[in-house]
Amino acid sequence: MKLDPKAMQLLKKAQEGSQKFVDDVKNQEPETIPETNDPDYPFEMKIRDNVLHYRGWKVKDIRLYKSAESPQEQKEALIYNLIKEPVTLDSYESLYALIMIRSKSVDEGITYHFKCKKCEELYEVDIRPEDNINIEFTPYTSFEVNGHHYQFQDLKNREVYESVEKSELMDMCMHVKSIDNNDGYTLEEVINYFEDLDLKDFRKIKDTYDKQRFTVTMHGKVKCTHCGNEIEMLFDTLPNFIPPEFEE
Repeated sequence: MKLDPKAMQLLKKAQEGSQKFVDDVKNQEPETIPETNDPDYPFEMKIRDNVLHYRGWKVKDIRLYKSAESPQEQKEALIYNLIKEPVTLDSYESLYALIMIRSKSVDEGITYHFKCKKCEELYEVDIRPEDNINIEFTPYTSFEVNGHHYQFQDLKNREVYESVEKSELMDMCMHVKSIDNNDGYTLEEVINYFEDLDLKDFRKIKDTYDKQRFTVTMHGKVKCTHCGNEIEMLFDTLPNFIPPEFEE
């Protein structure tokens, strides 16, 4: 899923346009989690098995965002400063957190414009991103490929993750927990290990990683306001997602 250009720069997503539906991946709808009594972080969201307490944007977050000198500092202002727990979020997890934070911060949805394929009339639909989210993941479990054992995990080092150049390989390497039950590899050693693998083995490992990781898609039914023709739509962009106050 891609945000509008400004938001894309903030998140520096690792896998532009790489979303896909995987038939054998567990499909989970976002859970409805009750609000808490913590006045500073009154809301909750769940990413994988982690319950995170968060708040909405405040005017001070706009000031911090505008004074930020790097994409990492902008991300702190938009996401991390609003979450109570110390956590490191990858690109999909950051997107989900950003959508949930936005849902508690602004009242407006996002307007999409369509041309009906049946009657060919133009129409627009206003949606709430949080109402159209679908998340997919399976538990991180050890698996074997060509006699070697691999296990992935949640990200552990925010400073490193936010500072490295994002790529599919880097994202996967930073989620590695152990190789052949050895959890002492450095990031450089993990990268070198995967770069030296045969392509067929790497594809099998990457396929399992893609199924286990937390992914986000948005799709729902859209109905033409003129003729009532209804279609299933994948919302792969989020135009005007970041409030204008952050950019003025």
